[in-house]
Amino acid sequence: MTVARKLVRYKFDLAGVQEVRWRKKGHCKSRGLFLLYGNKKENQLEKEFFVHHRTVSAVKRVEFVSDKMS
Repeated sequence: MTVARKLVRYKFDLAGVQEVRWRKKGHCKSRGLFLLYGNKKENQLEKEFFVHHRTVSAVKRVEFVSDKMS
């Protein structure tokens, strides 16, 4: 995952990204980062968040409200 490599290289702990294609709500792990993603709804841009493994325990809840707000 190219984005994950860049985030690790520049030592980001949190980054929001758009238009990643996932069909279900959940998470996956890549290069020490968790990708948190929500359900895609029709006519909505997908939003996801990369969270570093050392800070993911601080995330209590992720709620995707609309295509403009999470």
